[in-house]
Amino acid sequence: MAHNVRSRAEVHDVIEQARENGAAITREPAETFYGGYAGAFRDLDGHAWEIAYNPGFGLDDDGNIVLPGA
Repeated sequence: MAHNVRSRAEVHDVIEQARENGAAITREPAETFYGGYAGAFRDLDGHAWEIAYNPGFGLDDDGNIVLPGA
């Protein structure tokens, strides 16, 4: 699963919240090859999550991705 957020700081916030709640952090937040920023964890049920900030994609008020030119 992937969850997109609005900033690099929010990536850190979500990863830290996951850590505090017992998730296994599988990738600390870092720069990505596409110019964004992301980290990843496994939740308590073993599901993998990526938390990502992509400056090329906007998010609407509900958190849905808004693709450039759409």
